[in-house]
Amino acid sequence: MRVIDLLALLSDYNQNTPVQMATRDGRRAIARLTLDEVLEEPRLILHPQAGGHPHKLWELAILLDRPDLRLRYVYLEDAPVRPAFGVQLRDGALVLN
Repeated sequence: MRVIDLLALLSDYNQNTPVQMATRDGRRAIARLTLDEVLEEPRLILHPQAGGHPHKLWELAILLDRPDLRLRYVYLEDAPVRPAFGVQLRDGALVLN
């Protein structure tokens, strides 16, 4: 899934909804974003944080809605890095899978 596809999926949800990512250890807040390129494929990698508060949807949208990021593919750092495939609404939070 590309960043532009993720933004389109998230556009219909309440902008104050918390956003988390699914990891093997459960749901985690997003700590940081890094850029990478493997075999000429531009990637955006979301890294989890152990604790803390998750970003609200509007905060994540501001971080991601940049022209240079829109065509990058979204990956989740989960040792190993894996592609993001979608979003689920769980317990009042949007969880990237």
